[in-house]
Amino acid sequence: MARLLLDRGADVNTTGRRNLTPLATASLGGHLELVEVFLDAGADPDPVDDTGHTPLSWALERGHSPVVRALLAHGADALRVSDDGGRTFLHTAALGGHLDAVSALIEYGVPIDATDHQGHTPLYYAGRYGHESIAEFLVARGADSSALVGQRFGPSPLLSRSLDEGEASLWYLNNRGAGLYPRNREFSEKRDLRPKRRRQVDWVRSLGIPLSTG
Repeated sequence: MARLLLDRGADVNTTGRRNLTPLATASLGGHLELVEVFLDAGADPDPVDDTGHTPLSWALERGHSPVVRALLAHGADALRVSDDGGRTFLHTAALGGHLDAVSALIEYGVPIDATDHQGHTPLYYAGRYGHESIAEFLVARGADSSALVGQRFGPSPLLSRSLDEGEASLWYLNNRGAGLYPRNREFSEKRDLRPKRRRQVDWVRSLGIPLSTG
């Protein structure tokens, strides 16, 4: 139906509620076939609606990675700052746990260590929200692993010495969002973390963070 209407002269860039274009609506809903129809018909890939979103930002927030790739392939601006906090689209994808979108954005030139207004990188958000595969991917692509220790977790012990296994487990839990902040650390250190410790230590080691051998 969309293709028929376009063939009969419908404006592919017309706007409706909230100033959404057909492309934006299709991107928000994850309708890849419609997205491709509108893009092939010459739709503007970067219209901004009344909420400040573009089709690309909607697709990223909703986790529609195939739509993200289609938009990027048709010239959508990958380098746009996505919100008032200074986050790039790569921050959004990493925070949301969308690995294919993260990969696509890096392919299209988004800086891997871009910082938002709080000084946080995409890797920080991947670690903070427990998206291990994305954290590992970013580190493998050259992201600075020290970014995983954000301001909420206090001074980084990783920058001055190796961690022992207990510290690595606690650090892992901090960066997966378990709420073990400095005020809770005395309680946290008394917890029996042995059942999960090996997996946690292996993950920390996989990020290139030094562990003591003693």
